[in-house]
Amino acid sequence: VAMGASTGGVDALIEVISRFPPNCPPTLVTIHMPAMFTAHFARRLDRISKATVHEASDGDVLQPGKIFVAPG
Repeated sequence: VAMGASTGGVDALIEVISRFPPNCPPTLVTIHMPAMFTAHFARRLDRISKATVHEASDGDVLQPGKIFVAPG
């Protein structure tokens, strides 16, 4: 799954990701957000998600139950 949003899409992403099951398909999220905020946003999503959410980095492997937020 791939999702993209502008800065105004934060609430929509929270709404969608909070409903994902723990074994969701590998998911990539891009959002128009400064670099200093994307890691914080990933942690926020991780707190409300049944899947694992973190800011993506080189070498990450797409796996079920993992959601990756692109760095700003």
